[in-house]
Amino acid sequence: MYYRLTDNIALRSWQFVPRAYYVKNDPFAKGLSKEVFDMLRLCDGEHDITPNAMTNSLEKQRFIVRCEKGDHPSDWSRLKTCENRYFPKMNFMITGKCNFNCLHCFNAADS
Repeated sequence: MYYRLTDNIALRSWQFVPRAYYVKNDPFAKGLSKEVFDMLRLCDGEHDITPNAMTNSLEKQRFIVRCEKGDHPSDWSRLKTCENRYFPKMNFMITGKCNFNCLHCFNAADS
């Protein structure tokens, strides 16, 4: 039996959060156990997986779907590994006292 990740699930890995997933339109990643993460990595449309309690549970939770061999997950769903820490959100506060000197800002000016 072949499985792939559903289009609304994406696998991610960061330095201090090595096993996580996103649900589309939810800004926060959620952690996974090693066993579940390893199983989800195999759900790529290429590995023949014998149905078991874990695949049944993941299918019921809509993490995976049955598919034909070669039916791969979307690019967004595939595992992406980042070498940085996980940042759930970042806020920039712009004030009236801008010196146009922040490295991240496109407004940098010489004078």
